Amino acid sequence: MQGFFHYNNLSCTIEPEQKFTYFSAKNIELLCGDVFDLSVEDIVTPNAIYDHSALVALPTEIRELYVHQLTKLSKRGTLILLVAFETDKLSVRYLPFPVRQREIKQLFNKHFDIEQLEHRPIIPINPLSNEHSGYPMFNTVYLLKRR
Repeated sequence: MQGFFHYNNLSCTIEPEQKFTYFSAKNIELLCGDVFDLSVEDIVTPNAIYDHSALVALPTEIRELYVHQLTKLSKRGTLILLVAFETDKLSVRYLPFPVRQREIKQLFNKHFDIEQLEHRPIIPINPLSNEHSGYPMFNTVYLLKRR
C-alpha cells in the first residue's frame, strides 16, 4: 500500500483499526484487510473497482463468494476493471489460478455487463525453476458494468 503512495509522490497517514488498516493521502483512501470482512458501512460505495490480482488468486470454490461480495458493495453503474489470467492447461499448481472467459461470464453475467478489452499472450515462467512452462498463457482484461 505504501508503494502506491510513494510511486505517486504522496505522503500518507496509516491508521490501523480493528478490521482494516487505512492508508490515506489527499482524497485517496486505501483499505488493507480481508475483502470478505468489508461491508457497505466501511466504505463509500465505489464508482470503480480495480481487480488485478484478487480473482485469480482465489481457488474456484471461493470465487462465487468473492463476486457476491463485489455485487453487494457496488451500485448500478459501478465499473470493474478485471485482469484475469488464462491458460489451456487444466491444472496449474501455483498462483495465479487461471480464470477462463466462460467462468467470468458465469460468475458476473447475472449482475454485470461484460466487455472483453484485451486478450494478450504472456510468456509463462515457472517460479520454481525460472524456465518457460511450455503452454500458452494469456492476460485478459474485462470491463464489467454493474446493472
